[in-house]
Amino acid sequence: LLFLSAGGLIGYLLYRSITSLDKKDKNLSLEELLEQGESEAIEYKSSLRWDYRQNKTSKELEFSVLKTIAAFMNTRKGTLLIGVADDGAIVGLENDYQSLKKKNRDGFEQYIMELVALNIGTDCCKNISVYFFERERNDICVIEVSNAKVPVFLKFQGNTLFYIRTGNHTRELNIQEAIKYINQKIK
Repeated sequence: LLFLSAGGLIGYLLYRSITSLDKKDKNLSLEELLEQGESEAIEYKSSLRWDYRQNKTSKELEFSVLKTIAAFMNTRKGTLLIGVADDGAIVGLENDYQSLKKKNRDGFEQYIMELVALNIGTDCCKNISVYFFERERNDICVIEVSNAKVPVFLKFQGNTLFYIRTGNHTRELNIQEAIKYINQKIK
């Protein structure tokens, strides 16, 4: 019984030390992302769907997030932070949460995955990882996007669009540019 208790205690302490190290690594990486600022591989968005200027939800903001995700998949890879203003100020996700049926992190992640599945493709959901941090009593959503093996197109309002990252900007390519880009990428 003594050995069983000691083994259980050692196992628990080992588990706690490993999980606290994981949390420290994620916190450090968030700090690094905020310090680096926007770039070809890092993008900030204040909100997924809440328009702070008009004080209501906006499909255009959702489209902006989807453009960035598709562009990261088509270019290399990247990290999208939602709840962070362009200047790096933490805005949080509370207004986004309140605009959803399920008003928490889980509902937010489900909504993002649904947007990606419906507008980019269900198969592309495997190319994104979603996790959250809390800073200054505000949640920040971090979406890590990996490179897709095939070209990724965004379907929005009846249009099929192709995006890439150029510097710290998401750029739409016309048909000729997209074909040339895809052919060069395949070679």
